[in-house]
Parts: sequence; structure tokens; C-alpha cells
Amino acid sequence: MAITVQDLIQQSYMAGVKIICGKSRLSTRIEGLTFFNDACSNSISKRNVVLAAAGELNQYTSSGLEQIGKTFSNQKIAALVIKMDKKYDSILEKNLADIFASCSFTVLALPNDVLIAPLIKGLNYDIIYAQGYNMSNPYEDNCLQELVCVERNEQSILSYIKMMGIRVNEYLCILLLKPMGKVDLRDITHICYSFLGNEGFISRRNGTVMLMLRSTAEYTSAVAYFRKFSEKLRTHMKNVYRKDFFLGVGHTFESQIEIRKSYLSAKTALLAALSSTGKDIIFYDDMGIYKILYHLRNRKDLFELKSDTVDRLKTYDLDHHTEYYTTVKAYVQNFYSIRNTASQLFVQYNTIRYRISKIKEEFGWDLFDRDDCIYLTIGFQAENFLQEEKSN
Repeated sequence: MAITVQDLIQQSYMAGVKIICGKSRLSTRIEGLTFFNDACSNSISKRNVVLAAAGELNQYTSSGLEQIGKTFSNQKIAALVIKMDKKYDSILEKNLADIFASCSFTVLALPNDVLIAPLIKGLNYDIIYAQGYNMSNPYEDNCLQELVCVERNEQSILSYIKMMGIRVNEYLCILLLKPMGKVDLRDITHICYSFLGNEGFISRRNGTVMLMLRSTAEYTSAVAYFRKFSEKLRTHMKNVYRKDFFLGVGHTFESQIEIRKSYLSAKTALLAALSSTGKDIIFYDDMGIYKILYHLRNRKDLFELKSDTVDRLKTYDLDHHTEYYTTVKAYVQNFYSIRNTASQLFVQYNTIRYRISKIKEEFGWDLFDRDDCIYLTIGFQAENFLQEEKSN
């Protein structure tokens, strides 16, 4: 579920709003709220609503506003919402419509009697609710989700950290925990609280429990503590519930303003654990080359890799009634052992050798060559990873 610009203009706190331009972009998703001055001084307002007062715009010339429009378009903001002054009329609205006509966002005008405080509160609530946050969570835990799930400028991050009572000398790390099957996340949250005490924050969202771990120790000791805590929590959960639990532990940054990056690295580690065949806890710092492969910005490359390897095998099997996909997958899983692959697939040793020769003939992949084997191994890893990401 997501809140869009169309949803926004239907809310009671937006009563009397006018669409100045950008009607074709009302389906754009909203992820957060940014104030005009913050948006002009930072490049992190993607998919956010930028809130401005007409007086703030008055200091700019038409060419200045055109440049701001280009900047906001590059930042991919969702909408620019302007609270109009009494002195502004339809002439100003027309001028703004002309200035921002070619921009990639919607421009909305609010009447001068709209109260900004309820608008900000209402919009923040709708964003939190739309993104699946649990509104019954304590205030600090919703602050945690606000802090890590939405891109913010440095000052905003520091404000949230201060509101949560986090000291400036603390190191922070995000841990994501996901159980398999039906489990009451409230019970899991209670157990996590018993482990953390007052030394962290917990929130749950879409079947996953998120923990912010804290430590005032020096950096290497803090990282060691976070690792030990994560392993201890994983062991305890498995013993209590007798089922699989998967954990992704993010990188510990030396600067608190990088906490969102810790969350994103934990998310990458969790998805890697879910797609792995033998690991139920993965530390982002241990992922090696997979940090690059599974990076959130590399999704296009992953899909292309999957298409060039796994999808080619599947398509060929479908067209020619062969079993090359199953064969290569088993070969990879068995660390390129023909004997173990044959045993897993219940076929003769020579059958696998024959298929390997045909695969080289049809696809050009030499399954006795290290580089080709690594290439195909990563292709299957990409398939597993993208499947888990889609389901989560």
C-alpha cells in the first residue's frame, strides 16, 4: 500500500486545494515531507512532498523559479504544495502554471486559511500508515521507522536521534529479523525487548522485526558486541520457536547520520540470508563481493544477469524439452561435482557429462572452466535473491 498525490488531495487537511499543473502525475507515490528551504539546499527530497509558502517563492524571479523546477524534477519530488497568501490570485496561479508546466511533479495551491500544523501531522501519519508501520508502537519505535525508512537531510536525522535520547558518542547498527511461517510478531518483539532492555529500539513492519542496536564502546568493541548480540538472539529464537529465523545485520557506521545506510545494508543482508541455501544469519560486512552484486542500486544489472543465464536455460528447456536448468542448478549446488550432481538428480554419471557437453555446444558455457562456473553460480544466486526480494 502506498499514498499517492491523488490520495493526498482527497484528505480533509487539504480542503480547498487547487491543482495548478501536473494532473497527469497524480499517481506518483509519496514517501515523505520536505520543507522548501531544506529541499533547495539538499538533494534528498525524492518522492517527497515539498511544502512552501507563497512568500518563500516571492523572493525568486521567474528564471529562478524555473531553475528550482528543474532541480526538483531532477530530485524526482512527488509534489510542490504552496500555501497561498491573501494577496495572490488567479494571475499568480497562472504564472506558476506556466513556469512549472514542463516539470515532472504536481504543483498544488492551498488557500491561505489552511493551517499548516494539522497538514504536516496528517500527512506524516498517512505516510507512516501507508508504508505499513504499526501505529500502536511506542513513539520512539515509530521514530525509528521514520528515521531509517525515509530519506532525510542531516539536520532532520540529528533531530530524530536527539528526540530518541541517543547520545552523540553512541554507535548504531540496524538488525532485521524475519521468522518463517506464522509467528506473532508481538511476542517476538517482547523477547527482543527483554534482550535489549533500554539499550535500543524495536519496530515491526510487514512481517519483519527491526532493531536498532546501540553501544558507547569504542568502534571495534561496539561492532563485536553487535555481532555477539545478533548471534545470541538468533540462537534463542530458534530454540524458543523451533523454526527458522533469518537475520540480516547492517554495517556500523562511525557517523550517526548514516543510520539509514545501516538499515539498507541490513536489508541487503537479510535478503541474502533468505536467498541462501545454508545461512540463516548474514552480516553485511561478511558479504564480500555480494555487497556489490546485491546493492540496492544494482537491481537492473541483477535482472540482466538472471536473464542472460537462468532465463536462457529455462526458455531453452521449454522449447526443446530438455533439463539443462535443473542440471546446471544441481551442478552449482554440488560445487561442480559431476558425481554428486548425478546422485542428486538420480541419473548416470555419463548423462551429466553428456549434458555438460551439449550445454557448451548450445550456450558456449564450459562447465569445466572456473570463470563460466562463477558466472552461472552468480546467476542462480541472483534468481534466488530477486525471488526473495519480490516476496518481501
